[in-house]
Amino acid sequence: VDSSELVSYITNIMASRISSLWNFTAPALTISAGENSTFKVLEVAQNLLTTGEADAVLVGAVDLAGGMENVLLRNELSTVNTGVNTLSYDQKANGWMVGEGAGAVVLKRHQVAKQENECIYAVIDAVSFKQKNATKNDLRSRLGTTDANTVEDACQQAFDAAEIKHKDISYLEVFGSGIS
Repeated sequence: VDSSELVSYITNIMASRISSLWNFTAPALTISAGENSTFKVLEVAQNLLTTGEADAVLVGAVDLAGGMENVLLRNELSTVNTGVNTLSYDQKANGWMVGEGAGAVVLKRHQVAKQENECIYAVIDAVSFKQKNATKNDLRSRLGTTDANTVEDACQQAFDAAEIKHKDISYLEVFGSGIS
């Protein structure tokens, strides 16, 4: 087995084993969509909850920088930040950050959580993501930059889905991958 295939097998086995251990009955799967993985899995979770296929969804995420080969390969496409501490879309950002992390949340339909008197930490009104397709010629230059129209379109799509105006926002979660 090629090492890249092994990583894929491990993640899928892990999702199935966790599901079996905790006696989950909904689908157990791994989604890998690069930086959009979290948004894509939230979309899948929303579908499972909305259709009633699942009463609750455990969403977990693990991001590993991987071996030095991955860091060097990604650095070929977009440079690594020089070490200045930055935030998403920070004007000081000059490249992507090498980082690792893990987290998990349990998602339920809001009405169900309220009826069951669950502790509610946050309510997700809408999830939206957009990715401007790159051609082979502009892929290298586009990985470290952002397209304002694409970001604006994604925001407007989320506002429309949540039926709110931008001034109604009290918290916004974004990622910028070292994009200034």
